[in-house]
Amino acid sequence: MKNNLIYTFFIIFTLTNCISQNINYGIKAGVNISSFDGSITNKSLIGPQVGGFAEITLNDKLTIQPELLLSMQGAEFEYSLRQNFYEPISQKRLKISLYYLNLPITVKYNFIDKFSIIAGPQIGYLIKATQKNKSNQFEILNSSDETDIKNLYKTISYSFNLGLNYNITEEIFADVRYNYGLSNILNGNNTLFGTGLKNNVIQFSIGYRL
Repeated sequence: MKNNLIYTFFIIFTLTNCISQNINYGIKAGVNISSFDGSITNKSLIGPQVGGFAEITLNDKLTIQPELLLSMQGAEFEYSLRQNFYEPISQKRLKISLYYLNLPITVKYNFIDKFSIIAGPQIGYLIKATQKNKSNQFEILNSSDETDIKNLYKTISYSFNLGLNYNITEEIFADVRYNYGLSNILNGNNTLFGTGLKNNVIQFSIGYRL
C-alpha cells in the first residue's frame, strides 16, 4: 500500500519536471465537514486542512492540479451508557479523529470566466487516529484523554473529488468540493462500527498562487 503512494509521488514529480514551464505553485487551507458512510448513524465533525499544490496548465481550458494536504477527518457517535443498575442512563458522545496526508490529483475545466469544474481521484495515507469520549456537547476536550486507535483503520484510503473553483483574483482562489470515499477504511478485525465505513468529506478552502 505504501508503494502506491511512492509511485504516485514519482509520477507527479516526473510530470512536473517535464512541463515545468507551464506550472505554478501555491498554498491552500480550509475546513472539512466530515462524516462516515456506513451502517451506523453518525454526526459530522469539523476539522482543518492545509497544504500545497501545483497547477500544470495544459491549455486555456484544462489544468491538472496535484495537491498534498494534511487533513483532519472523522465523525461523532452518540450512545447511551449506564454504569450500574442504580445510576441513570447517561448520553455519551464518541469523537473519532482521523489525520490523513492526502494526495488529490484533480483536473480543472474552465467552463466560464473565473469558474472551473474540479474532478479527480485522491489517495490518503493515515498518519494518526484517535478517539475520545465526551459526556456532553459542552465538555472541553483534553488531548490527554485521547486513545490511539490507528490499528483499527487501514493505512491507505481511496476517494474521488468533485467540486467548483472560483478565481477571486489572479493569485487568490476559493473552491468547494465533495470528497466521496471509495474504499472501506476499517481493518478486517474491526467490527465496532459494522461491516465497513467510508470517508465522506465536504471541503471549503482558500488558495494562494505564489
